[in-house]
Amino acid sequence: MSASTTKSALDRMSSLNLAFVGIVAVSADGVIGVTTVNPETGNIRQTLPWDIPEDLANFKRVTAGHTLIMGRKTFLSLPRLLRGRRHIVLTNEPEKSTAFWQKTHPPGTSDTSTPVEFTSFEGLPAVLREAETRCPGQTVFVIGGSQIFDLLLPVCT
Repeated sequence: MSASTTKSALDRMSSLNLAFVGIVAVSADGVIGVTTVNPETGNIRQTLPWDIPEDLANFKRVTAGHTLIMGRKTFLSLPRLLRGRRHIVLTNEPEKSTAFWQKTHPPGTSDTSTPVEFTSFEGLPAVLREAETRCPGQTVFVIGGSQIFDLLLPVCT
């Protein structure tokens, strides 16, 4: 993605009546997640490098009822959908991700009160404009991973 495309998308997001907040827990050595690969299956698993129930409870309390923006790998690392929050997943291949999600979560098998939307970075301003129309002034939490933080940090407070 070119620098001008990134700047254009960020400019369009900055003009929305939404508050963008980055929310992240970082270890003392700068780690925000751990990737492990099962040597037998090749399956990749991403997890937090710690288990602090109070931290997860705070995340739940702070983000409840709001929109979350995350990358595809962060989304796939979630143990389940985060109830009561809209999930916007940034991916280079939104159509492929949407098709995979629909195949693995047919109608009636997932929580319809927890919407999931896949989009590219270029498509994000339009998705957020729709969110702004539904809930003006809402907070949009950027929850990771590192590439998503790199892209969206300029619009976060």
